[in-house]
Amino acid sequence: MQRSKAVSGLLAALAITALASVVGCSASEPPGGIAATSEGAIAVEKSWPGVEFGGTGPSSESITVPKGAKSIVIDFVCTGGIFTLGMGGQMEEDRSGSCGGTRSYRLPLTGSRTLVVSVFLADDVSFGLTSVFSASMAEPDPAIAADCEQLSSITSSLHNARQGVALGEVTLDEWTASVEQADADLVALAETAVGIIGQQASALSAVIAEGHAHPDAFFARPQYLAASTLASQVCEDNGTPLTILDEYGG
Repeated sequence: MQRSKAVSGLLAALAITALASVVGCSASEPPGGIAATSEGAIAVEKSWPGVEFGGTGPSSESITVPKGAKSIVIDFVCTGGIFTLGMGGQMEEDRSGSCGGTRSYRLPLTGSRTLVVSVFLADDVSFGLTSVFSASMAEPDPAIAADCEQLSSITSSLHNARQGVALGEVTLDEWTASVEQADADLVALAETAVGIIGQQASALSAVIAEGHAHPDAFFARPQYLAASTLASQVCEDNGTPLTILDEYGG
């Protein structure tokens, strides 16, 4: 039986303030009818208040959702380590990643009138967050979604081959054959995928070319972990996280 596993425009003034000291929670109107984010420009209602807050360590704020709002754009920055943004029980919309640079997320909203946004990070890490609402639906980029689906399939084949070797159900020759097929699939994905997914598919293929005699050593390589993590973050940010279809239930 197969089981699916999920693999994993902040203003400069706000970022500086948030990283230098604790920023209190406050309401703020979007400056105009258009909000610029890393996912492009979207229409926002000028009359809808956004929320901005910041500080050091874990934090949580309740945001009143305006009537008619269908999505929220959150811009987030933090000083170091790993973070998770919790979206009030909408676990499929939670986002995680590494601090460094502004991260922008456009997320769908449920029918609830209140949204609880939680920030999970280390106690000594400072952060800043802003949000604006939109009447437009938030939809994943279909091209990125297709690339993530292909990468999930490739990752699943490698994971299951490794598990099979550990359980004595897959020989090392069969492991080698699985890796060679995965490499061919990665090369093909690198030729068709755009952006970071294609880049990291090439990086994973390069790791395979360096040698893959034993599964544990292969998966432990820093280059493999780095490429997998970067690709995983892109897919998760798109709302289409990488998944592993586990053939062995481990």
